[in-house]
Amino acid sequence: MAQDLDIAAAVLQATQDPFYVGNTEFLSRGSWHTVNGLSTYVVSPGNGDSELSPAPVTFVCTLSGEGFKMGPEGNFSPTYRQDTPLAKSKMSAMGEAGFNEHVRAVFPNVLAGFSAIQGSKKTDGGAPSNLIVKPNTGKIRIRHATFKLVELAITSNTMLTQGGTPVSPDVVPPATDSSGSGGKAGDSTLQPSSSSSTGKGTKDGKKVAGGPSTRKRTAKEAETPAADSDSSNTVATNASTVEEDKDAAVADVDDPFDLRNWPYNTEEMKEDLEEMIDSGRYEVVPLPALDVDDSIILPSQYEEKLKGAIVRVTVTIVHQYLRTGKTDNFYADIQEIKVLKKPLRVLASPGKRKFDEQLRQAKRGRTA
Repeated sequence: MAQDLDIAAAVLQATQDPFYVGNTEFLSRGSWHTVNGLSTYVVSPGNGDSELSPAPVTFVCTLSGEGFKMGPEGNFSPTYRQDTPLAKSKMSAMGEAGFNEHVRAVFPNVLAGFSAIQGSKKTDGGAPSNLIVKPNTGKIRIRHATFKLVELAITSNTMLTQGGTPVSPDVVPPATDSSGSGGKAGDSTLQPSSSSSTGKGTKDGKKVAGGPSTRKRTAKEAETPAADSDSSNTVATNASTVEEDKDAAVADVDDPFDLRNWPYNTEEMKEDLEEMIDSGRYEVVPLPALDVDDSIILPSQYEEKLKGAIVRVTVTIVHQYLRTGKTDNFYADIQEIKVLKKPLRVLASPGKRKFDEQLRQAKRGRTA
């Protein structure tokens, strides 16, 4: 009962947010801003504002077990690997009313709000295609890009950017080794694996890929001078730089969001992951998900702690018109997920519980 009261308070708090999607008045607080064919729903700028901010659209829902693709693999599938490699995979989930009476009471307004957003941005001659509100389901789709491409500069005089953000030119990308070990798809669950000489192994009982030398210099490398004809340039680094590299190397070993520690569940996913690591051009984009106690939810916990949970979600809304198919496409990109109530446990049926008890008694009888 206490949890239901918490949910009631959380729903009430969400409805009072200026960008609560269930209150269509929020439409008057935002507007569409288009750059290179991609439109973002932003906070309407006031007088004197020099920057635009994506509107933090918020709502409360239950994350459905149907269509739940928020594991470390996202929507990656070995079958469609050529079209959607791991580097392009996205996590996604469907939000629904669920069983909680407080969420069910307001969810029709949430659906209406997202429909209003979609209706506010139409292209002449454009047909609706990918939508946030999935037709005839009473559900909404949210997504998250699992990885991002980090462009690395070739020279110190050239600065590349990713998404408008300058990227440091200090690092030159290593040579890419795209070789894979082949093999067939494995079990769909994340399983333990013994470590190997290639630096692959396990992390908290889950398969992980990569080795410390594939992306950043190890402490040993930091201490090794680079060959140079000029003797004044043969000094590798000073002591403080060596210590910084040592600290970074140690930290990466325990970082669950380091690409080298990312879990995999098929050989194809492992191969793609190793190619990404070897290229040095990709980073994990952590899913901004918080548990009930505000602790960060780790990649190995996504399904356990999010599937079926009642959550408050904040998203940004993006529209894209595809000229090839003349379609309007809408996406809700996750900015934060906060768990309000943990997923309900599924209990065994009375018959199954009775059988399990009889089995335990039989085992005790054999050992007596």
